[in-house]
Amino acid sequence: MSIDVHPRSGTEATEDSEDTEDTDIEDVCSDGYDSVVEPINFDRDGLPAKTYYLGLNECYVPDWEPKDAFREVYRNWKDGIIKSFNLEPHSFRPQFEELENEINITLRHAHLTDAIESPGQLCGFIRFSKDNGRLVLANFNAQLSRHNLEMGGTSKRGKEKLAGIHGEGLKLAALVMRRNGYRFRIAASFHYWYFPAKDRIIEKRRRVYGAQVLGGVPRGLTVNIWEDMSLSVGSASGEVGKKIPYEDFLSWLKVTLDINGPNPSDIIHTDHGDLILDKTYAGKIYLKGLLVSDGSSAVKPYIFGYNLLQGCVNRDRRSMTTSSKEAEVLVGIWDQAIQHHGNDVLDKYIDLLQDHHSCADVTLAEIKIPKPLAEIIWQRLYTVATAQNRFYYCENYGDKTCDFIRKSLKKQPSPLSVPLWNLLRRFSLIRTPQEQRDLFRNSELAEVKWTTFAINVDRAFCASLLLDPGLPLIKTLYVRGGDTGPAWFSILILPIILINIVTN
Repeated sequence: MSIDVHPRSGTEATEDSEDTEDTDIEDVCSDGYDSVVEPINFDRDGLPAKTYYLGLNECYVPDWEPKDAFREVYRNWKDGIIKSFNLEPHSFRPQFEELENEINITLRHAHLTDAIESPGQLCGFIRFSKDNGRLVLANFNAQLSRHNLEMGGTSKRGKEKLAGIHGEGLKLAALVMRRNGYRFRIAASFHYWYFPAKDRIIEKRRRVYGAQVLGGVPRGLTVNIWEDMSLSVGSASGEVGKKIPYEDFLSWLKVTLDINGPNPSDIIHTDHGDLILDKTYAGKIYLKGLLVSDGSSAVKPYIFGYNLLQGCVNRDRRSMTTSSKEAEVLVGIWDQAIQHHGNDVLDKYIDLLQDHHSCADVTLAEIKIPKPLAEIIWQRLYTVATAQNRFYYCENYGDKTCDFIRKSLKKQPSPLSVPLWNLLRRFSLIRTPQEQRDLFRNSELAEVKWTTFAINVDRAFCASLLLDPGLPLIKTLYVRGGDTGPAWFSILILPIILINIVTN
């Protein structure tokens, strides 16, 4: 894939034309844009008109569709705004507005104020024209660097707030869009990409804009080439390039949670990411607000939706690079969600571990869940078991174990999945039926208050043992077995019988 750079005369750029962004921008493929710290000098008179080759074959990423390309474009738009205005990712909340002839998506920040009172400073926008099928993404206070043309050229690597790391996304987006017949062009850093517009035109625009700022006119959906960056995709008058269908653009927006996402009441925010309870998003995985997987091709599907704040995607953007790290993040999300929302969320997690343990939501959970969370899970299970006279056992133990629980422990057997059982055993929170019986055998003697009632009960019990002539003399001991057995639970260890006393 190549970039054609051609000089333009000053008369080609007009100030008030509706197509200003489109007629002034040269075809380009670039990745990322840097926040403005110091003005970038591109040696404007030293870049000759020529074709620059990027070394990308037209058949690269053959399974990518325009929606995948838009994901990369949106990722760069979002990362650029977060970096330029030093925003926190959780405060990134674009506003969607659909008008008769266009769709406007704007990002304002309440803590950044304009010259006059407003909902917040405008940091950038996305505009889609229904009439001509043209898409424009604009970042305020952003510029392009020359190294952005190189594969792997990026300023985002190692920055946790930002989603991009590979240094190729926008170049691949350009390749895919052009392969599908869409025009793809950028303007930034005093350039209509690499060949400058005439300074007198830019200076005149700067004077007009400066007067507007001094007059208190709020920033509108316009792009200033000396301090902003804009990218346009789609058709343009007098050029080859097809329109973006309205339905296609709406489907592209589904690659992000930021725009028309789930109801806030269906999202639980944590420090590790978001748990999405809305069933519409079931099985979908997002990384920092951008779709990684919709679950359609996953070997192990997800039951819930997630927006992860940590981790990296692989080169094809289809999955996370480290399954172990992903498992840790998911455990962290559920852990905090349970702490904040209690049993409603805890029961959902236990259901995953018990009845859906093969799903991706709880992959490696039995070895990643920390002890405090395991104790919370066990306490919930124990409460249910106590109320319903259950005794838990591993589902792999078989029918003999169930018979032992019924006959020896006088409880109803209740199976646990292997991962859940292994988790509880890892922290010694649960016992086997045999361990439960042995624990009762070693119970401490109880201090019995020998009231008249107690004496009569003991006498009646001992008398009943004498009714069987086959039994030898048996000594009766009363012990405090605690939760090792029900009240008056007994076990015969010839020539002694132990009886459990449970006091309220």
